[in-house]
Amino acid sequence: MSTHKRKNALFRPLSFDGWGDYQQWAEHDFQPRDPEDESDESETERGPGARTATATAPAEQRIPSPPPPWPESDVDSQAPEPEEVEEDHDFIRARPYVRTGGRAKATYDLRLETMVSSTRLHESPRAMHQPMTADHRTICTLSQHPQSVAEIAARIKAPLGVARILISDAIDMGLLMIHENAPMANGRPPLELLKRVHDGLLRLA
Repeated sequence: MSTHKRKNALFRPLSFDGWGDYQQWAEHDFQPRDPEDESDESETERGPGARTATATAPAEQRIPSPPPPWPESDVDSQAPEPEEVEEDHDFIRARPYVRTGGRAKATYDLRLETMVSSTRLHESPRAMHQPMTADHRTICTLSQHPQSVAEIAARIKAPLGVARILISDAIDMGLLMIHENAPMANGRPPLELLKRVHDGLLRLA
């Protein structure tokens, strides 16, 4: 093919919207030529081998479509919400009084600074016949030396009201004895005793 023909073949699609000449362009109402018609003509001219290459070229240039989005997880929406456990406040208030058999009042007027000590009766065989509980035994063990009511309450981790009842029980069973406090000149207990009571109250807080 001469140089003049190659130039015509090169610029022919641009001159007549893809048609070979003006007459073909006019016969098709000056509409641009469909690329498929042009590819069919090219395949006829080039032979079967060129058809395969032309057919595969558009597929290589095709932009792949993006993958579909992942569905949103609904695990949280389907998971059952944990049930709120309501605390039984009545039971919490009553639980300390289980240690006293349901009693709420002591038989002795025991103050915070009242001192008691063990009679060691809990160590004798006679103690087997006493209705002692674990709290009574603990109080007797703690009271080998004189202890205040506040100190005993702190050591057995019981409210003061409960401690007074348990100490009163131990006194009635002969397990504890009350010590008369020696007041100072101004009518108050000794300063050392007040400090011990204060420390016991701090442990209760």
